[in-house]
Amino acid sequence: MSELINNRERRIGQLKEIILHLHQGLPEAQVKSRLAAIVQETDAGEIAAMEQQLMAEGMSVDEIRSMCDLHARLTGELMREPPHAAPLPAGHPLQTFRAENRALERVIADAREEAAALAGAPTPAGAALDRLQARLNELQDVEKHYRRKENHLFPVLERHGVTAPSKVMWAKDDEVRTALKAAVGAVRAWRESGGPGAAAVATAVEGALTAVEEMIYKEEKILLPMAQELLTEEEWGEIWHASPETGWCLVEPGRDYRPPMPAAPRETVTVPGGKAMRSEEHTSELQ
Repeated sequence: MSELINNRERRIGQLKEIILHLHQGLPEAQVKSRLAAIVQETDAGEIAAMEQQLMAEGMSVDEIRSMCDLHARLTGELMREPPHAAPLPAGHPLQTFRAENRALERVIADAREEAAALAGAPTPAGAALDRLQARLNELQDVEKHYRRKENHLFPVLERHGVTAPSKVMWAKDDEVRTALKAAVGAVRAWRESGGPGAAAVATAVEGALTAVEEMIYKEEKILLPMAQELLTEEEWGEIWHASPETGWCLVEPGRDYRPPMPAAPRETVTVPGGKAMRSEEHTSELQ
C-alpha cells in the first residue's frame, strides 16, 4: 500500500513539474514524451490532486485557469482510459451529463456548418443567419448543464477534498458564457446593422464553439471520470433529487435510474427532565 501511495505522489510531483515548465514557455515537444510515460499510469484523480497542490502552494485560480486548456489537452490525449465500468442506467446524473455533451456536440457541428455558409458574405445572408442564430440560442442551454455541475456536483466533490479543480472549472465555465454572449451579440449586430462583418462574426462564433468543445473535453476526460470514481450512490441520488430545480440541457433525462432512498430523519424528542434523545432511544428506555 505504501508503495502505491509513493508512486502516486511521485507521478503527481512529476506532472506538476512538467505543467509548470509548460506554463513557463517550454515547448510541448520537449516534454511530451516524458509526459506520456507518466500520464499512461495516471488517472483523473491525480490530475485533480496536481491542481490542488499547485493552489495550496500559492498559485491562483486565474493562473491555473490560464494554463488549464494546455494541460487538459496534453494530459487528456495521453492519459489511460479508466477501467471499463458497467453501463449506467438512463437518467443517472452522470449519464445525463454525458448525454447532454453529445447533444451539445451535435449543435456545435450544425453551427459550424451554418457559419461556413456565411463565410465571405458581404451582407447578412437571410435564412443562413437565422439558422446560425438558432443554433447559438440552443447552445446557450448549456447554462443549465453548468449550473447543475456547479451547484450540485461541485459541492459533493468538495466533501471528498476536491476543491481546486472545481474552482478552476467554474472559472472556465464563465469563459464559455462570455464567449457565447459575444457570439450571439456579433450575429445580432450583423443582422441589425450589417456590422461587424462576416470575418468578425466568424471569429466570435468559432471562439464560442471551441470554448464549449474544450469544456466538454475537460468534463469527459477529467471531471466525470473523477466523479464516477469518488462519489457514492447515495451522493449521486442526492444530485438526482436536486437536479430538476435547475433543468436539463437539450435533452430530457432517461427514466431507468432509481436513486437510493434518502435516509429517514431521526426524530428527536424531549423527555421529562429536559433530556433530548432520539425517538428509538426514548422507546427503548420506556420498555
